[in-house]
Amino acid sequence: MKAYMEHQDFIHAYEIFRYGSNADPFAVLRLEDALTKDYSSQKAMNDKSSSHLVAYGMNKDNEVIPLRILGDLREGATRVSVLYNDDTLCQIGGRRNPITEGCLASRGGLIVEGYGALNYHYSVDSDNLFRN
Repeated sequence: MKAYMEHQDFIHAYEIFRYGSNADPFAVLRLEDALTKDYSSQKAMNDKSSSHLVAYGMNKDNEVIPLRILGDLREGATRVSVLYNDDTLCQIGGRRNPITEGCLASRGGLIVEGYGALNYHYSVDSDNLFRN
């Protein structure tokens, strides 16, 4: 955004501000199978000292992507939202040239600590979002 502001490209600077390509990037994943059990971040806090469930996935180049689960895992759920780390190279919202090398692969698996494996699919272009 700063580069756009310096070049007085206020429209694109506003798009990055509005769609927040650097503000808490997360992805909404569609699960191949519904969750079979509940697992809460409260349980994870009791087991460790984190307020989020920790997960790991892979990008399209088979590099490990550390993640945190947003919210709790609920039996029967078919979607899960995962929060990327702050230093992720998954920056899509409002950018002319989205950066996707740090995004999860469009289809793959997650390992959720304390829970197990989840298979998912999603759209890299439209299911990677940003909280603002």
